[in-house]
Parts: sequence; structure tokens; C-alpha cells
Amino acid sequence: MQKYMFSKSGAVTAFLIIGVVLVVLSGLIFFVRSEYYKSLFEVQQAGLKTIPQQAQPLVDYINYCIESTGMDGVAYISERGWKNRPSVSSNVNKLPYFINDGKVLMPTKQQIAVELSEYIDEHLGECTSLIQSNAFTLKLGKPSTNTTINPNDISLNVNYPVEFAYGNFSINLDQFQSELKFSMEKIYVSTSNLLNEQANVSSGICLSCMFNTGIKNSLYFQYYTVSDTEYEITIKDYKSLINNNPYTLIFAIKQKK
Repeated sequence: MQKYMFSKSGAVTAFLIIGVVLVVLSGLIFFVRSEYYKSLFEVQQAGLKTIPQQAQPLVDYINYCIESTGMDGVAYISERGWKNRPSVSSNVNKLPYFINDGKVLMPTKQQIAVELSEYIDEHLGECTSLIQSNAFTLKLGKPSTNTTINPNDISLNVNYPVEFAYGNFSINLDQFQSELKFSMEKIYVSTSNLLNEQANVSSGICLSCMFNTGIKNSLYFQYYTVSDTEYEITIKDYKSLINNNPYTLIFAIKQKK
């Protein structure tokens, strides 16, 4: 009769191997299920993005309105110190202070994006309301825009409830995406650098700072003296046009008394 020896170390090794196999199998099952649901989700999303032929002209026009209103908004808020409405910290001409008592108060890109979103939400209907016809019915809700300012463009994601009916066809839409092929990066970075230099000047305007920044970045600078301690600065970029006009930023600075 043969006797088989089974040591404790061998038992432990066997259990470890079985444990590793179970862990690998569990991970494999989880991965397969995750990929399945991911693929299913992507298929559903792709289906939602497919616009029926009857609604495509409407979608195209709404996207046009978003882009047109967006570009108008970029010009509007920039000529008001990147503000849609005057802030508490503004001068008599309702321009925000980018420097006040030596402190730099230039808005962040995220803050500018909020101002642009607000402008689009308020004015988008001025364009889309022109869609009128007896051949179809159209109901438009209130838009809600989420703006992202990128180095080379501006992304607009607009939640805009739209109900469209044409004959026996009807559809509800609410998600629209557009990109403004426009960059405010040069003026944004140049303004930031200028303000950091200007903040170190105890009184008056740093004309050499403006001159050097303008030459380096092909920008045009102009300033207006409001008082002994307050100035308004205009920056224009003739290489970046909005409605055939140079992109223009206007803001105020206030020095310490």
C-alpha cells in the first residue's frame, strides 16, 4: 500500500494558488461586465446624438445662434472689463478695477466664463426667436450655458429645451455644443503680466510696461486719466477680429492715494 505525504506547507501553497485564481477570475469578470456596460452606454449615447433629417436645419440654426451670440458676448463683456454687469468694485464709467490700492483684481478665466455664460443665457433668445413658420410648431425653454475658456478656443455647452413638431414628426432636444474659434489667451496673459508690473508702481502709469508689452505681443495700448490716482486702460488686438472689429479689452486701475 502506498502512502501519500501531504505537508502543511503544501496545503498552504495550494490554498494560495486557489486564492490567486479566484481573485484573477473575479477581476476578469468585473472587467468584462464594465466593458459591456461601457459599450452599451456608448451605443445609447451615439443613438441620442443622431439627429433626424427633419430636425437638422433647426439644430444647425440653433448652433449658429449659440456661436453668434457667443462671439457678441465675448466682445460685449471684454469692453466692460470682462463683466456682463457692473461689479461693486467699479468706477464712475462702470468699469471694474483690475488694480485697486495696489492689489491686482484681474478676474480668472473661470470667472470670465461665468460672465459669458450669463450673457448667452440672456441674449440667445433674441436669435432663436426669429425661427417662425406656420409649417411647424416650436417651443423654446430657458437656456443654461456652461462655458470653458481654452487656450485656443472657447467651448460652449448649452442646455436648451426645444420641442419641435413638423407634421407627424416630433422631437425634444436639450443638449447643444459649439466651439468659438477664438482665443483670448494673448490679451489675457499680456494683461496679467502688465498688471503685475503696474502693481509695483506707486503712482502714475507704467508707460514703458505698456510699450514693451505692446511691441512683444503686437497689441495696441491706450490710457485715459480719470483722476490723479485713477486710469482707464484700453487694449486692442488687431489680429483678432470680432465682427470685423479688433478684439478690445477695457478696464480701470486705481492707485493708492
